[in-house]
Amino acid sequence: NDAEVIHRLRVGFKKLRAHIRLAASVHGADKKLQVPEGLKNIYHAAGEVRNLQLYRQVILPFSKDTDSYPTIVTGEIDHASAQLTRTIKDFKFHKARREILHRLPSKLPGKVLDRFVEDKTNTINELLRKDMPDEDMHSIRKALKDISYNLKALKADEVKYLPIANRKSLLELTALMDTLNEYQDHVVHLSLL
Repeated sequence: NDAEVIHRLRVGFKKLRAHIRLAASVHGADKKLQVPEGLKNIYHAAGEVRNLQLYRQVILPFSKDTDSYPTIVTGEIDHASAQLTRTIKDFKFHKARREILHRLPSKLPGKVLDRFVEDKTNTINELLRKDMPDEDMHSIRKALKDISYNLKALKADEVKYLPIANRKSLLELTALMDTLNEYQDHVVHLSLL
């Protein structure tokens, strides 16, 4: 039930997913190179716990001591945590690691990161518009994370790839990502409410 550990688990998954997407974009990459289904299940189960934990933090200031609703949400967190524990116990981490490493390309060609960022940027630019649905905002958020995680992991000059999502500086890009993260949290909280 440690919110920070759950958050780090999910960030680690997103980084792995971003790196696998980059490696899979290499011409001739193994078509079976993908995040293992069991790891996706862990990510989703951890997401349920995290969403409920954040939601509980949001509703507590509006609750009275006599309200039972926060207790109900705590019970849902406990249930989701138990499900996460079972999902983790069922997953064979060493086997998945070996499988991923076996399918990775031996190296990333010189321009693969450039093409990857360009493709993700094009996807973002196609989705950016007024009155876009929540799903498109979420897709933009994922594409931005794919770019960000890979640029950082490969120690690339991030400024070289700007503008991204019509943002001309890293400060503007970070502000956009923060806004999208906050927006996604509100979407989840409203759905739980």
